[in-house]
Amino acid sequence: MGNETDFYRYQEELRKKTWRIEEIPFYEKGKRPDISKLETLDFLDTKEKVYGRKFGRNGIGKLKEAALPRITEQELYSTHPYFKQDPQYFIDTGLGGTEHPDIEKWQEQQGNYAKVLQENGVKVHWIEHPEPFMGPYGPLRVTWACSDLMITRGGSVVQRGGMYAFGSYGRFDYLARWALINLNIPILLTIHGKAICEANPVSHFLAEDVMVVGISAACNEEGLNQLIPAVERTSGVENFQVLINRMPLDTYGDWETGTSAHMDMVLEVVDLGKVLIYPPNINTEIIKWLKNHKFEIITVDRDEQIEYFPPNLILLEPGKVLVHEGAKRTIAKLRKAGVQVIEVPYSENIKMGGGLHCALMEIYREPGAFLKDITG
Repeated sequence: MGNETDFYRYQEELRKKTWRIEEIPFYEKGKRPDISKLETLDFLDTKEKVYGRKFGRNGIGKLKEAALPRITEQELYSTHPYFKQDPQYFIDTGLGGTEHPDIEKWQEQQGNYAKVLQENGVKVHWIEHPEPFMGPYGPLRVTWACSDLMITRGGSVVQRGGMYAFGSYGRFDYLARWALINLNIPILLTIHGKAICEANPVSHFLAEDVMVVGISAACNEEGLNQLIPAVERTSGVENFQVLINRMPLDTYGDWETGTSAHMDMVLEVVDLGKVLIYPPNINTEIIKWLKNHKFEIITVDRDEQIEYFPPNLILLEPGKVLVHEGAKRTIAKLRKAGVQVIEVPYSENIKMGGGLHCALMEIYREPGAFLKDITG
């Protein structure tokens, strides 16, 4: 740890400040501290003063800060000792990864991805994992999936994986530690007990005050019982609404039907009141809710979902998205709906079972629209 981290930079700022006692909340000269007033002070009222920065990917506002992983040879499943012992086990998780990506091409695509983000006003950090990166069940894989740390306005959520202990146990904790040490972002919640909750992949915001979450092999009821209150209490929103989507799988993904255990593979907001979805993975109640609130629904067809899972995109801001370049029919539909699309090559990551959204840790979004702003 060095003085180049956000923590040390902020400490240096504070050392240079001239301090006045009037800055203490509710200070009144000649009066004793009043605990009844201090108890009215919300965590969000002091958060930025404590951590010296903004963070949280709540809502659908403009993306301002994110992180990507460095891609190395250790990403390959084919070099994992377990893969050599039982390749079918890896296939049965539904993660993909049995194709062999071109590492150099993948690194080139990752560099281009970062460049496109930066050109669109996003500050990009790079995450480097230990090599070899070891977990309690052997060498870790899926280190490309940096979206596996959910960063809310209250801090990060250390998720607990439901399907692939060989690639997850220990990795999620590393991402939270990286964000704490390098970016001064606190840990809000560690999913615990027998809960399963891959918090970021199974949840999406439709507005500042609406979150949709999926119950699946990646999230059980107890997982939601831990996640939802933590997000709600630190959201800064009074009437927080949660929609539940019950996903149809007991694996990560079914590459014959295009269905997935993760919401970020099947639904994403692309503009105010506009969503891109893969209908077979969205239950009737969610569809009804979207229609009742006058959302325009743009659909992905089966063949393109199987090959590219286009909803796994990045919302830069309402009306402007990054989409994998191969999803031509979906891109045409989005443009017809008035959405600006930036095409990004990402073929090598897709071979491993994840797209643009899976690979990106969204660190901070500006406050965005509430449901009433979208639907009137």
